[in-house]
Amino acid sequence: MSPQHDQPHRAAEARFIGYLERLVPRDSEKDPRESEHRATLATLRRGLGREAGTVTEMYQYIGPLLPTDARPHEEDAYFLVAALFALHPHHWPPNEGGPRNNFGASFRRLRQDEGSTESIEKRFVALLDASGETLAHHLRHAISLMRAHEAPVNYLLLLQDIQHWSSEERRVQRGWARAYWGSMEPSTQPATSAGETGAATTTK
Repeated sequence: MSPQHDQPHRAAEARFIGYLERLVPRDSEKDPRESEHRATLATLRRGLGREAGTVTEMYQYIGPLLPTDARPHEEDAYFLVAALFALHPHHWPPNEGGPRNNFGASFRRLRQDEGSTESIEKRFVALLDASGETLAHHLRHAISLMRAHEAPVNYLLLLQDIQHWSSEERRVQRGWARAYWGSMEPSTQPATSAGETGAATTTK
């Protein structure tokens, strides 16, 4: 993405996430548009499990906020994030976590809060291995997990990362992996291949 392309897109992404955040009811104040905002979130949730752009009702909320030169995969990211946010509108506070509070950091927070790593790690590894075609499916299940445990998500970074998921450098996957495993001690259990295991069991 060129700098000329990048700058207006970053501004559009920030406006979009800001719009989504304003839909969330605040306990400390009574919003006269609260019922309208709840209805909007309900409409956006209809995009869960559906191909991006196929839920026509979502266009009225997302269309005006899309960059004018958005490519198809970039538009798809907006539709996906809108549906995911509507499922779990718990945005990571901007003053927490620093630049590494990406989705890998959300999984790290989940691991720390739950004190159990095996099932969480399996979900995370499956997500990192997801192709561009299966990413939405894996993200939907991951966000459902975050919702069940009230783990925060940085939706601005998620929106940006989804758009670069299929890059050859896999920089998004690398960044998520660093955020998740970076604070852990390395495993002391050596990896053993199937061939090595077989040899070990047959040697007398």
